[in-house]
Amino acid sequence: MKECGLCRHSRLDDNLWCQEPQCPVEDAPGRLRAGDRAGEVEIVQWITTLPAATLYKARRGAEVVLLKVAHPGYEDKLKREALFLAGHAHPVLPRLLPALSLAAPAEHPYGRTAARGRIVYFAVFEYVEGQVLREFLDRDPQPWYLTTGWLIAGLADALAFLNDRSLLHLCLSPEVVLVRFDQENVPRPILTDLGLACPYEDLPRHWRPAFALPAYTAPELAQGGAVGLATDVYGIGRLFVEMLTGQPPARGASPAAADRQLAERTDIVVLPQLAGRAAAADPRRRPTSTQLFLQELLSALPPVPREHRARALRTEALWMVAVAVVLVSLLLLAAIIFI
Repeated sequence: MKECGLCRHSRLDDNLWCQEPQCPVEDAPGRLRAGDRAGEVEIVQWITTLPAATLYKARRGAEVVLLKVAHPGYEDKLKREALFLAGHAHPVLPRLLPALSLAAPAEHPYGRTAARGRIVYFAVFEYVEGQVLREFLDRDPQPWYLTTGWLIAGLADALAFLNDRSLLHLCLSPEVVLVRFDQENVPRPILTDLGLACPYEDLPRHWRPAFALPAYTAPELAQGGAVGLATDVYGIGRLFVEMLTGQPPARGASPAAADRQLAERTDIVVLPQLAGRAAAADPRRRPTSTQLFLQELLSALPPVPREHRARALRTEALWMVAVAVVLVSLLLLAAIIFI
């Protein structure tokens, strides 16, 4: 099966033509099916098709993992991403696992294998039980403002992390984000794609328009203007506007229309104003970096609650103690009976 990551059309017979002029779907490999193998990894379920790769839920031995398979012609992007993640960790970035189970991530950050008659490049990540943000917004297009704010803050923190290491993303959209909700129903995003994933100076050599969805692409990037830190601010701002207004960006829509929709959020004031500036067509109107955007956003929100993983661990420990007590009691009872 093939699927277009832009228009979401799919065909079981692998024959698909998309009207988007830069759509890479015709060059994409057919979607792997449940039971197909990529080396030692077995496909369990398709998750989403990205412009440059496809993401799957998969199994390696007894371990459930995320498998990312590059589309033909986009192998270098996956390699850059895996090499970066092999040496860097962040709560919102996927945790890289070795491509070969008996190796370390730094030794084999990505792998190459045959799948369905062609050679594919892949990377393996720790599994996250979440939902693609696009699917979440299809069901709830205008989430509660704190859900929106905390989710945007997490993504902005990840972009600032990349920018601080001289990497631009430039390709943010709901399609590249997985969202899970913790026990307190706080959104915990995972950025499944690092976008351009290269230093600023390498932008002319590595950038392809097909990396990003046009509706989320900054004007200066689409029109050949000066690209910098404020360009990544546009991506996070465009997504922020969408979640606050409940309206996905329309190709060719005037900025004034988005400003009017934001002005209707009279229940909150600071957040729509910040979103409008971040998504401004003129880079000079935006916060100058994702770090500054994040600081402004956090000053307008209550602190993002810490995730209480210890509670789950305590519950599991109590169950283990209870099982141990039962087993000991049964052994003592058996000993009494047979003495």
